Formats: sequence, C-alpha cells, structure tokens
Amino acid sequence: MMRQKFLRLNKINLALVAVLVGAVTLRLALVNLGFHIDLVSIGYWGEWIYKFGPRGFYENSQWIYSWPTQTPLANLSFGFAHYIYQQLVWLFSQSAFIIATYRLAPTYLLWWFDFVKWFGTNLYAPTDLLTGSLITLKLFGILADLIIGGIIYLLAKSAKSKWAIFFPVVYLFSPFSWYLSDLWGPHD
Repeated sequence: MMRQKFLRLNKINLALVAVLVGAVTLRLALVNLGFHIDLVSIGYWGEWIYKFGPRGFYENSQWIYSWPTQTPLANLSFGFAHYIYQQLVWLFSQSAFIIATYRLAPTYLLWWFDFVKWFGTNLYAPTDLLTGSLITLKLFGILADLIIGGIIYLLAKSAKSKWAIFFPVVYLFSPFSWYLSDLWGPHD
C-alpha cells in the first residue's frame, strides 16, 4: 500500500517536472523572437540603477525612451537583472577563454563561442542594449511563470483533483502566459 502510494507520488512529480521542463523549453525557444519598446525602457532603467544606484533615479531628467513608471521595488529588480547580466557575460566569456586556452575540444564547442558572441552583441537597433541584457530582463518573468505553475499544481493537488497536472499545463502553455514573459517581456 505504502509502496503504491510512493510510486504514484513519484509519477505525479515526474509529470510536473516534465511539464516545467517543457514550459522552460518553449520559453527559451521564444525568448529571442521579439523585444517590445517597453523592455528597452526597462533595460535602460535597470542599467541606470546598476551604474548609479537608486538614489536620484526618479529625479533624473534625461531618459532615452521613457520616464520611469514602475514602483521602486520593480525598478530595483531591473537593476538586479542588469547585475545578473553582467555576471553571465563574465561567466560565459571566461568559460570560452578557458576552453580556447586549454584546448578543451574547442572545435566541438564552436556553438558555445557563437552563443557567447551572440549574447554580447547588439542585434536590436536603435537601442545600444545588448541582446543578453534584454533576455536577462525576461528571465524574471519566465521564472515567475514557472513558480505560478507550481503553485497552481499544489493548489489543485490540495483540492484532491484527479487532474491536478492539467491546470498548470493550461496556464504554462496558454498564449497569454508565454506571450507576456517571452515576447513582450516586462514583468511588472
């Protein structure tokens, strides 16, 4: 009896993991397809907070695209996203340097060098924000979607629903969910 319950629990958790992996795969496949001008504004706000800190942020009178319209906590998260971006750029470039320097099969890892180059280039004119910076801003929304999907699953499971896995699937794969976090981008 206990073994059957344990195996059933593992199947459900395995199904949830499969749904979350599918949702992440979908979102990562779509994350680079578009950048809305709102995301560019948010990117500049995050860069400003990263460089100068939050003091004087709302008093600044020179913005390239739009004035800050988000709450202080949201703007701090944009600054944190820019910090994460800087750390990723350093990590990616160091890994590529190590692969090339120590000759760790660089011919088999040419895709990695292409990815590192792509992550640090400006593909979306007229903005000077780099591709990786804009994608990093979207990662918070993607993470929030996954957490919400997990919460939906736990709520459905606690309600003793036989189809508890169905509800996070509906949320995570419906267009309104992935469009907001992947194509539009802002997560306010």
